[in-house]
Amino acid sequence: MTCPHGRTYAILSNLIVLLLPDLVAGAEKKDAAPSHQIAVCSPHFGSPEIVCVDLDGNIERLGDPGPAGHSPTWSRKGDRIAFIGAGGRIAAWDLLKQEETVLLDRQIRSNHLSWSPDGERIALTAAPEDGVRQLSVLTVEDRQLVRLTEFADEVRFPSWAPDGKSILFSVHPEKGPSAIWTIRPDGTEQRSLRIEGHYWTSPNWSPSGKTLAFGRYRQGKNGIFIVRLHDRKERVIEETRTSKHPVWSPDGRFLAYLRHAKTEEESKLLDLVVFDVVFGIRETILHEDVAKYGSRPAWRPVRDHGAETGPDQE
Repeated sequence: MTCPHGRTYAILSNLIVLLLPDLVAGAEKKDAAPSHQIAVCSPHFGSPEIVCVDLDGNIERLGDPGPAGHSPTWSRKGDRIAFIGAGGRIAAWDLLKQEETVLLDRQIRSNHLSWSPDGERIALTAAPEDGVRQLSVLTVEDRQLVRLTEFADEVRFPSWAPDGKSILFSVHPEKGPSAIWTIRPDGTEQRSLRIEGHYWTSPNWSPSGKTLAFGRYRQGKNGIFIVRLHDRKERVIEETRTSKHPVWSPDGRFLAYLRHAKTEEESKLLDLVVFDVVFGIRETILHEDVAKYGSRPAWRPVRDHGAETGPDQE
């Protein structure tokens, strides 16, 4: 006799096997994980500002007012958050001091940031007035901006590897498919990952560095996918018309991403969605008119870094 739920169990089993390097042994339910917060740009309190949202959809301000900007990225300790502010400046908000520090006060047309694991550098996209955006690195201490790439096409979505030894990014030609590349922080060893498929974008390292989450456009839809690097095995997390910008939680258990609302009346609304990779559960935790503020979300780091726990220790 065939179990009516056999196919469901098989799908979940395959998903868990694929994600095993990034699952937490003995994972607890989400309401027992108060450190799980996601920074997004939201107009919830009036003017757009960066806020934190927990897995139950509760919104926390980072100040009164909080940092006004988009494209947030956390320092490793979770005590500062860098972002793109008014006029395109790059700034950092200190949560303890409740103050903003300008890191780069000139227009470089940046649209994506990623703070390095050691806290010393921020990878970002930047462009001169007459050029296309390229990958650059900004040192936090002395505010020096160094350009790493020289593509003819635009570079987007930098993402530091967990060990800090390389940076992921995607290259976007005006015509033809985009692709995912890696490069060392000193600009050497630039290479394409050469993964099958077309229009790869918004790559994000898992905490173990063994798996990537990414967006991909195909057949009129934007999908959220994961791929295991050692054998290039991939799986669809969600494939809708407007799913984008996946990011891993610090423990590798969750993926957060953005998705436009499904109904025509709410087409301008942008959902913040969280997918639990242990139980295969998908939840919309924020549903607001933030379409024009739809930069990549940023998980807040686990506040206690005294001991490594989670998938990298398996």
